[in-house]
Amino acid sequence: MLDALLFSFIGALICTIVTSGVGLFIYRKSIYFDERVQYMIVSFIIDFVYMILFLYCSCLELTIFTVIRWMWPILIVDFLILLCCSNNEYELKSTCILALLSGVICFSVNFAPVQNLIFAHDMKNVDISYAVTSDEILAKIDLKIDNSVYDRDRYGVKPPEMRLVDNKYIAVYHIVDNQSSNGFGNSEYIPGYAIQEKGKLPEIVPCRIYFDTSFINRRDALRTIRRKYKTEVIGSHKFDIDDDGNPYEIFEYRENIYSSNGNDYGLIILNLNDGTSEKYPVSENKIPEWVDFETTQPR
Repeated sequence: MLDALLFSFIGALICTIVTSGVGLFIYRKSIYFDERVQYMIVSFIIDFVYMILFLYCSCLELTIFTVIRWMWPILIVDFLILLCCSNNEYELKSTCILALLSGVICFSVNFAPVQNLIFAHDMKNVDISYAVTSDEILAKIDLKIDNSVYDRDRYGVKPPEMRLVDNKYIAVYHIVDNQSSNGFGNSEYIPGYAIQEKGKLPEIVPCRIYFDTSFINRRDALRTIRRKYKTEVIGSHKFDIDDDGNPYEIFEYRENIYSSNGNDYGLIILNLNDGTSEKYPVSENKIPEWVDFETTQPR
């Protein structure tokens, strides 16, 4: 949180100095000097509040580059306020130019190198037609959990995906907390996930999942790894289990291409039981063998 405050302060300061600082200097002897000081202070506060809320809610990497490229929405607001309330031509022009620059930088990120999180094993002859519907999985949750405590409607099930567990292909059903995404707050934990082998009925694997991408606030999986890895660019992610049945979320990451050579990329593995995580650069070749995913080089 302190890092987000620092970067928000720097971003707001940069925008305020550029848009108002020179104008304030030019008109320091003007009768409008006090009004311009007041506007400069108000503008800084608005920019600062916007950026701290944005950085907290977005979970983007904490870098000056992120701050600058996402200042354009509030700069447009500043421009409209100036258009209505100020005759200072310099502040109008500088705000407009800075908003355009921020917008162009933000748009240019779409052309930055990207990765793909891909399944690491051969899927050519794997059959998943035997997988069942989400309702059938939820019905099994009803049988496992006391409904006086847990409401079936609280949970959802993502479409099954194949995983290689102990050298066997298994359909894995990721159970999520629906009410978190609907704004009703997290449950204490998700009671587990479901698996199904070909020719067998699905079964619930009971385990307490305290961190998940369907949770909000501190136990959201992305926010959990962002607290530890503040500057990495986080990409796509997948639910995975190891050979002992422990649940994980696998995230791809890369270092910010604008502040590094772009060769540091790989996987971040989050333990969904205890919230611990480890980063595995591809260059070190230490990714655990049970992980079913690999990431392509940014391109």
